[in-house]
Amino acid sequence: MEFNWKLPVAWCQAGLPQGNGLFGALMWGDNATLKFTFNRADYWFYGENLPPSEEQSYENLKRLLAAGNESEIKRIFGGLSPDGQWPQPSSRLPMGRLEVKLPSGMAGGLRLDTNSSLGRWRDAGGNLEIESLVPRKTPLLALRVSGSKYRQCVFSVRGTDSPEIAEFYRKNRFPDRCESALSNWRSGGWIQEIPGAKPLGVYWKIEEKTDHLELFLTAVRGGCVFETEGNARGLLEAAAAAGFSRLAEETARWWRNYWEKVPKIKTPDWEINELYRSGMYRLAGLCAPDAPAATLQGPWVEDDRMPPWSCDYHFNINIQECCWPVFSGNVPEFILPLFEMIRGWKPKLREYAQNFVHIPDGQMLPHATDDRGTGLGGFWPGHIDHSCTAWAAQLMWLYWKYAGDEDFLKNTLYPFMDGVMNVYAAMLEKDADGNFFLAAESSPEYNENRIDAWGRNPAVHLAAIHFLANCLLETADRVDSSRKKRELWTEIIAKLPRAPVSAEGELCIWDGQPLAEPHRHFSHLAALHPFDLLDWRNSEHDAALVARSISKWITQGTGLWAGWSFPWASIIYSRLEMPEAAHTMLSMFRRAFMKDDYALRYLPGKACFTSVAGPTGKLIMQIEAGMASAAAVMEMCVHCSRGVLYPFAGIPAYWADISFAGIRTEGAFLVSGLKAGGEVKTITVKAERDGILKIALPHGRFRIKRNDGKAAELTENLYTVSLFA
Repeated sequence: MEFNWKLPVAWCQAGLPQGNGLFGALMWGDNATLKFTFNRADYWFYGENLPPSEEQSYENLKRLLAAGNESEIKRIFGGLSPDGQWPQPSSRLPMGRLEVKLPSGMAGGLRLDTNSSLGRWRDAGGNLEIESLVPRKTPLLALRVSGSKYRQCVFSVRGTDSPEIAEFYRKNRFPDRCESALSNWRSGGWIQEIPGAKPLGVYWKIEEKTDHLELFLTAVRGGCVFETEGNARGLLEAAAAAGFSRLAEETARWWRNYWEKVPKIKTPDWEINELYRSGMYRLAGLCAPDAPAATLQGPWVEDDRMPPWSCDYHFNINIQECCWPVFSGNVPEFILPLFEMIRGWKPKLREYAQNFVHIPDGQMLPHATDDRGTGLGGFWPGHIDHSCTAWAAQLMWLYWKYAGDEDFLKNTLYPFMDGVMNVYAAMLEKDADGNFFLAAESSPEYNENRIDAWGRNPAVHLAAIHFLANCLLETADRVDSSRKKRELWTEIIAKLPRAPVSAEGELCIWDGQPLAEPHRHFSHLAALHPFDLLDWRNSEHDAALVARSISKWITQGTGLWAGWSFPWASIIYSRLEMPEAAHTMLSMFRRAFMKDDYALRYLPGKACFTSVAGPTGKLIMQIEAGMASAAAVMEMCVHCSRGVLYPFAGIPAYWADISFAGIRTEGAFLVSGLKAGGEVKTITVKAERDGILKIALPHGRFRIKRNDGKAAELTENLYTVSLFA
């Protein structure tokens, strides 16, 4: 599939993206100057974060909340200074751009071939062509410039120099960039030293060929200035020796293998097809098994301002959405760097837990961190939000369910879940009737950073606790858990409410707090998704609770939602078998938040489905909604709930023809399906490991055929069978 951009593209966020998880470039500009904004996913400045402190205890928090002492809460759990200033937290850094000044009188457009990740600008008159690529596993941007006027192009590479960034560098005592003394029109570069971190080296060189030229640019981190420069120059020499054609061939081969592995989906809606394809394309540029874990912008950070929210790790929805498509998308290994990073934070997460609830064997993760696991501060409800840790555990749980990695279960998943649950167990109290309750916690982003951003028994936490207890019991025999722990988990399930419920029978944010606005974060629905606790298909009680809650949710509308809210809503609707709504949510996101430039926006350019919009001419770029949209398309095709597969449950009736192939599900099953002429024709399930398949087939008569030659007419909608790899 090819994607086309109309010039001019006025800001880099809307540019043509290329990346390999570590290094990324955005191609944008106009017919006077093409620009390539480049960055690395590990390019961090480490600031004055909110480190663990003995003052950050749960007892202290409850005391201060009861007293309404907002200033002390924000100081201890947010980092607010006595003079009312927030500290400068860690942040990803802008890096720079390559500019190509084009010969006058030319007009063209940008084109991306997702099969090879080759970007192209081509003059309409055929006198000039510029091709670009980012090879896999290498921090490198490569260009090939050809055509009769290629010698008339003028190249320049510059670092970040906007007033905002200059002021940031001044305040944080960055040294000036050190330009290479050997710079000329064929090569050049600079070193940027970073306080408290490894220096960055940006170097480039031009190779002139018989009828074209090739440009190679790299950004390298090293232990010292001399090592950085040496590594950069060595990488450029190797790239020049290989040449653009060979790099393009190797890169295209990787992408062919990738597209062969991920699911193939074809719907009658071209916007949905495009949303899926572009999301899966960006996924492979955002993360990889050998790259840093993905942040809010991945390797694509703007070059003219500091990135919003530090381009950090937000664990209350954003990182989750970045990762969602790796599971159904059949590339679960892409999420492993995130888990390795979290496992490396274990001493710090234990220290946070020790201070909060005074136990030696807990793990607690602030909602926003740098790549060292230190909370960034500035938002006290997020710093105490333990559901973020539980949600990270749920990602690990999904990896085990989808990949079936038993070593991962024993060495990573179970120890982390156990540590998370230990913190919750220490927070829980009992009332006069012997029932558990959570005295005080926040709910993600509800009431923002105010003193009233907390309550008793928040829905997201109750759901997280029940999820953890059920998962720990399910795996107890595999990891030889103690009887004492099993008894505690069983008691928690029996004596802790699953959710706060209003007098009207609706899910609440926390006890006594109904959904009072169209909140962008669906934390009150956590028992439905992501934690999958409510058995609404088989329980009249759960069905009524869900129906009333969804009715209230719909009535509130979308007026205060963010871009990432819409694909999440689509997934919820697919799981409720409301396919028209699932489709509509994605269409709304595609048309209002993405538009024809394929940029992924936090807010729409103009108020439409929401009452808020981004600033004119400058939009906030975040990557997670594009990833979540790809996941939502796959969820429309097939999803797993409470151990049962539901193919076609999110497909609207007016889609008469649709096909999907190779969607991975829990149990390590690969599922394919075909609907033609309005009827489901075939559903195929391939097992990658031995297991029991439970599948709810669409209405109608099905003849089951197995590879062992056995066949049967289906007499019930729910079909269960043992499958073997």
